[in-house]
Amino acid sequence: MIDPRLSMALSDRYRLEREIGAGGMATVFLAEDLRHQRPVAVKVLRPELSATLGHDRFRREITAAGGVRHPHIVPLYDSGEAAGFLFYVVPFVEGESLRDRLAREGPLPLEEALRFADEIASALSYAHGRGILHRCLTPDSILLEHGHAMVADVGIAQAVSAASDATHVVAGMAVAGMAVTTPTYTSPEQSSGAVIDARSDLYALGCIVYEMLAGSPPFTGPTATAVMVRHAIEPVPNLGARRANVPKPVIDAIEGALAKSPADRFASVEEWRRALARASGGHHPASAARSVPVIARAAPTADDALLGREAVLAQTMARVRAGARVLALTGAAGTGTSRVAIELFTLLQNDFPHGAAYVSLAAVTEVRDVMPTVSTALGIAEAHGRSALDAIATVIGGGRTLLLLDNMEHASDSAADIAELVSRCSGVCVITTSRAPLTIGIEHELSVSTLAVPDMHAIRVDALLPATAVELFVQRAMKAQPTFALTTANRADVAAICARLDGIPLALELAAARLRLFEPAALRQQLDDAIDLPTADDRDVPARQRTLRATIAWSDSLLGAAEQQLLRYLSVFADGWALAEMEAVCYAAPDRWRAPDDLRALVDHGLVQVVDAGARYELLEPIRAFAADSLRERGEAESVQRAHAMVFLAFADDVHAGITGTTQLAAMQRARHDDANMRAAIRWFTAQALLGLSPREPAAADAVEHGLLLCGALYWYWHIGGQHVMARASIDALMPMASSRAPSRGRARSLLASGMVSVNAGEMERGVDELARALADARVLADDALLAEAYMGVGYGHMSVGHMEESGAALDEAIAFGERAQHDFLRSLSMSMKGLQLFVCDAIDAGFDLLTQARRIQTRIGDDEGGGLALSFLAQMTAARGEVGRALELYGQALSSFKRVGDRPELARVHSEIGWTALGASRFAVAREAFRRSLRVYNDVGSTRGVGLALAGLAVAHAADGRAARAVTITAAADAIAERTGVVVAHPMGPEMAGHVDTARATIGEELLAALVLAGRAMSPGDVLAMIAG
Repeated sequence: MIDPRLSMALSDRYRLEREIGAGGMATVFLAEDLRHQRPVAVKVLRPELSATLGHDRFRREITAAGGVRHPHIVPLYDSGEAAGFLFYVVPFVEGESLRDRLAREGPLPLEEALRFADEIASALSYAHGRGILHRCLTPDSILLEHGHAMVADVGIAQAVSAASDATHVVAGMAVAGMAVTTPTYTSPEQSSGAVIDARSDLYALGCIVYEMLAGSPPFTGPTATAVMVRHAIEPVPNLGARRANVPKPVIDAIEGALAKSPADRFASVEEWRRALARASGGHHPASAARSVPVIARAAPTADDALLGREAVLAQTMARVRAGARVLALTGAAGTGTSRVAIELFTLLQNDFPHGAAYVSLAAVTEVRDVMPTVSTALGIAEAHGRSALDAIATVIGGGRTLLLLDNMEHASDSAADIAELVSRCSGVCVITTSRAPLTIGIEHELSVSTLAVPDMHAIRVDALLPATAVELFVQRAMKAQPTFALTTANRADVAAICARLDGIPLALELAAARLRLFEPAALRQQLDDAIDLPTADDRDVPARQRTLRATIAWSDSLLGAAEQQLLRYLSVFADGWALAEMEAVCYAAPDRWRAPDDLRALVDHGLVQVVDAGARYELLEPIRAFAADSLRERGEAESVQRAHAMVFLAFADDVHAGITGTTQLAAMQRARHDDANMRAAIRWFTAQALLGLSPREPAAADAVEHGLLLCGALYWYWHIGGQHVMARASIDALMPMASSRAPSRGRARSLLASGMVSVNAGEMERGVDELARALADARVLADDALLAEAYMGVGYGHMSVGHMEESGAALDEAIAFGERAQHDFLRSLSMSMKGLQLFVCDAIDAGFDLLTQARRIQTRIGDDEGGGLALSFLAQMTAARGEVGRALELYGQALSSFKRVGDRPELARVHSEIGWTALGASRFAVAREAFRRSLRVYNDVGSTRGVGLALAGLAVAHAADGRAARAVTITAAADAIAERTGVVVAHPMGPEMAGHVDTARATIGEELLAALVLAGRAMSPGDVLAMIAG
């Protein structure tokens, strides 16, 4: 929220539009610079910091930052005081931060990471030469614009720090930690409060470069203090073990930047920069071409070294490198197959130039959901008439790719799908983890056994350590109790514990976590008692599985009642959770203050895993299964599952509000993290609806409405992510049960979603009918925002079938209702569609003006989805006016918007529009590249019409450029696809270009022409892409 005092005080220079970020030092607002008519970012220091520093001192100290001018430094435009607030102004960079890029893609390609490192080092070296330190360099302070790194806030932290020192700022504001930095990237000397120099910035840069290459920072931990301690005392984790293709000299340079003592680091950032350039081969990495993987999904990051698995790792890597296509890592529950697989993924991923992806299937309970889960995890858009298996095979194609499918326990019957995928994708390697192999012909099985247990007759301590079970137990014990050591006094008890637990890694970790409470001798007795007391259900269970279950039950028995309850309740989450959702599902409102402590206890006891650098948590499958059994036995399952579903209904509403509000990118990211939980909620509501009224749960009568509300809330998330099949299946399962009911918000929103899906899928008659029914419900409900969205949908539907008069009238209503509801997203999106409708009706000037107004609103609220649409429509109109250069610039901005939000179908459309525009201007090379990109993405997302359009464009581009044979071949491929699918491809800019292909055809002899047509008709879109790449 913008403080009106601040807004008023700055109103003569800047119009504050919305908050776009906040950190420990400042809140950031998007604003318009009224004098220069440009977007800027106004950063306002926190009030307590402003009050402490004072205007005059801050102004003096920040002066140096104002003089910084470097191509890789975000410049300072302005600074000052307004209504008691200290502020500074910088350009608004429309790209993303390095943090966003790493969160989305994981490790960067080696060449690109080294180029970014060089650019950041160049910026720091320049600043250091002027006596300016950064002090808070993190991936968040590095912005990516047009493929280059820009360092933000240079000199700002130093200015605040200097002013803080001068006024003797105390607790929480000192130079070492005034909340302007994060311990993840802070040098040991800065954390300790010592005087720092340029080598502290170098240390931060070393952490960032390490993360760019490894996918995670060198040191993480559950608390800030833990991270600081690791920076101070632990050696740098072996980067080569995490990424095999990083040259040793590059690793040496990074480790040189990360030396604990400043004296042991490079003398300056510039010296380090030169060393890195030599290490990378002496060439400037900016010139290296980037190979973009077709799939990329990072595996979880492990905090501790993997022990005792050298042999199975070596065997597996050898088999994969020898050409194994399917490899199953099997082992009993608790033996650590997932941990081994993650290590393998880290070691092997760079052997696969077309990409590597880790997918957890722990939340999958039905075979039919395996391939859709994989497809969703890989970000592959759904398409009607195309199975998830078809989609995955299309995207992967023949490229050398690695697919790791973890936790296949409930999905082993999907062997036929795995076999088909491998047969269709000649370069894919699939690694699975489960308790049993898939049993398909080309599969290689490697068993992950328990760890070696000690010789019970060993006399010396050092004779026990070669037993990897002891090594793991001691490692975990020292983590739980830092003073623990293996001694002559406790060696017998430790050996007995490891043997008693059969060397099962998970059991050893759970036991070691209890050394906070018990000495080894007492722990040994506790375990003996627990394991020697079998239950009736245990008699037919294998001994090792009985040992693990008993260990989990024993660990659970030592928890307090509240912690036991939390563990049971956590079993309802699918694929992990965040703290806020856990609190809402598992606690009544008055008790939520206990949640962090209860969760921390489960983490400390090894029962809950911390993932995503502490942002999320998850249960290992054996523990989740134990907790779920306990939940059912206590009769709590139905009520907790209902709480989970209701929480994720509210979560989906928040996602919808964010996407259609001012936090679009963050909302999309949150939804992607909890996609599995939202799907689980839809399944639960649908199951309850099919059961009908339940005497035990009267609220189940609302399951239909709740399920429809959830589906309606997820429409924009599904649309942007291309999950149209998921949307259709979910709504179709619920809608028949609502057809005879009175109009409701859930039915209206789901009809809107279904109608838009139908129109986008080419089912025009169905779509127009569904949108009309949604509007009818919205009229009865008299909800202005719902009416705005319904009229917009109806207008879009009519425009799609060429009913321009009806479309224009509906869109006018949508704009009016959007304004009445004060809903900027719907109003500006409706204005964008109306602008396009006016353009189609030859009112280009009126359309252009309306779109320009829409863009102002979209920029203010941070709407990348609607903004991308408006920019692409403006580009079409600009091209129609003959301003091709400006049109291509607008198309480029549209691509950036859709890329940020992740809307791949729209990316494909814009690439296609660029191609047609470039063709009209005889820019044949630009056109070919645009159509190539459009074809690749349309093929990935499964749009038959889009594929045909891109192929038609490619053919014309090649023909116009004198490449007759290719033009004829591509045209034949397009014709064959159109005949097979019945999809007629037509484009407003296409007919005038068609003569190029006819001219090309006339230059080729009959015999060759027939051969080219025959070859083309047999080609798939992938074959065409391979041909034009050659």
